[in-house]
Amino acid sequence: MTEYINKTQIKQKAERNRTITLNAEEHQMYADKLLKVNTNLSIKDILNKTINADLFDIVDFLPKEFADLIIIDPPYNLSKNYNGFKFNAMNNNNYLSYLQSWFPKIVRCLKKDGSLYICGD
Repeated sequence: MTEYINKTQIKQKAERNRTITLNAEEHQMYADKLLKVNTNLSIKDILNKTINADLFDIVDFLPKEFADLIIIDPPYNLSKNYNGFKFNAMNNNNYLSYLQSWFPKIVRCLKKDGSLYICGD
């Protein structure tokens, strides 16, 4: 499978790569459906919506006990550049403090019988 990055670059995808590639029209259609968050949200506000935002900017606006399932994939404690967001490895106490700064807020979003999966190293 070949992906054209621009007129001069061609990037080969791995044979088993299942990345979805959108054309410009599809990209705009889905971008227009993204929910912008800048105020407290009700369950009705977010039902069947996609939120694309920095967790630290929106977590306090999310309703409590609304989610059946939350899947979290935070940066592992490695120095890495995630498409422009740079995360630097830190000592274990600082990484634990980082996790504690947002994890309890996410847990509050779970229904009492909800499930949470966290990808970790």
